[in-house]
Amino acid sequence: MTIDSGDAVDYDIEMPELAQAVARAPVEPKHSALLDAVRSHRCLSDAKVGAWRNGSWLSRRKVVTAAGQLVHEDHAEWLQQQCALDGGDLSRTVRRLRALDYRLTECEITTLYLVHDRGGRQQDFVQLTVHQEDEFIERRLFSVNDTSWRRSPRDLSDVIDEAEDGERFSGESKARFRPAAYRLARAIDFAAFLHEAIAVESARRVMQRQRVIMVADVVPDGGIAVARPMTVGDLDPEGGRFAWAGQRLFEDWSFSSAGRSGARLCDHWVFQTSDYTSPARGNAPGERSMSFVPVWTFRARLAEVARLPASVHALYGKLETIDRRTGVPFGWYFWMLHGNRVHDAAGRAILEAAEAGMIVLLEHDYRTLKTWYERPYGF
Repeated sequence: MTIDSGDAVDYDIEMPELAQAVARAPVEPKHSALLDAVRSHRCLSDAKVGAWRNGSWLSRRKVVTAAGQLVHEDHAEWLQQQCALDGGDLSRTVRRLRALDYRLTECEITTLYLVHDRGGRQQDFVQLTVHQEDEFIERRLFSVNDTSWRRSPRDLSDVIDEAEDGERFSGESKARFRPAAYRLARAIDFAAFLHEAIAVESARRVMQRQRVIMVADVVPDGGIAVARPMTVGDLDPEGGRFAWAGQRLFEDWSFSSAGRSGARLCDHWVFQTSDYTSPARGNAPGERSMSFVPVWTFRARLAEVARLPASVHALYGKLETIDRRTGVPFGWYFWMLHGNRVHDAAGRAILEAAEAGMIVLLEHDYRTLKTWYERPYGF
């Protein structure tokens, strides 16, 4: 997965002083200096690290010499310039650069999510996304092996692919290019993000439900089906009463035992957000879509409830164990929405058992689960 920054929009909070303080903080395993830098801001005094995830990297690589001296900040841009120097003779460019024994860096990213809870509604919090950058001299620019078997590069993309295919360094030969550093990637007023996302989704649904499609009934015995026009709204009249998944998550938390217990959603889940506008087509503007994926903050191992036990009481016992370990009543339901630790079949089995009188759910939890059953959603 690669990391690319998006354009700032209204829910983004501009904090240049905070960005500078974050960049100055030394990287530590427990991120204590980072927290001190964030909490020094007058509006973030109660911030805490919610979660972190690694396994990402910047798509941009630096070009360096064998001695580790910087040649260019962006390998793709530099390769384009080098091809131009050779008059577009791509094979010549590859041969020339291979002989110079350059290196490419790789910047590994650990994404940290920090939250400052403002209290009030469940969405009233600030979420910071901070990238911990660890950059290494990761591989040679082009392979030093005989590559005469390769076809000649057809375009710049082929040159870049071949440049990135050089021998990787490992162990002691993989040197750090610069000290590890933090970078503030984004600060979000999450209530503003959610408000904007709901408005965008509502507008999209209005347009979607007005779409006309041709529908034909299935006719037995090889009869001829006559197609007729229908709107999406006509086909799915009940669809309009179910909110967007992101809105439902916050509403379900607030309405169910999770929110009623006083548990704060941002203490247990942070959010990987997305705001994308598709390219325009002709005179038609691009379509904007906003979404998020919940990221759990629970740091201990949590067993997956994959196979349903023979007894529904044993299943419910496993789900209640999740609640006890995470400290959230009815918390298993939200793990089911994520889908990584509790599967949909568990929710259906619990609802059926509750309706059969085999187990007892509180009324607000039953209603939450029943609405999910009528129109499932998840992330």
